[in-house]
Amino acid sequence: MSIIALAFGAISIPQLKQQLLPTIELPMVSVLAPYQGASPDVVEKQVVEPIEDTLEAVDGITGVTSTASEGNAVITLLLVPTLYAMIEIRKERRAEKKAAKRAKKAGVPPRQASEEPEPAQV
Repeated sequence: MSIIALAFGAISIPQLKQQLLPTIELPMVSVLAPYQGASPDVVEKQVVEPIEDTLEAVDGITGVTSTASEGNAVITLLLVPTLYAMIEIRKERRAEKKAAKRAKKAGVPPRQASEEPEPAQV
């Protein structure tokens, strides 16, 4: 019995999907705010603090980290995964709308979705 299991294992190993650097999506967004010629103190007071104060009122943000350097601010928001999913859906919808506009300009008629979805192939 163990020989059979060993044989199946030996056959299955080459078929396993492996990635050296797997794709990992983290629920975070970074805001980059350039402010040319400003010192880190000015960037913090005039850029970072107002943005952080505004973001404190937004639901779905679990953490905020920021860095102020000469002429730049970087603010990173940690999001609740459902909020991140909503952002991704909005990105997809924007991309679909842009594609539809390009198709309309090119004279390609829009495709109509069927009333009932086709059954999934299993």
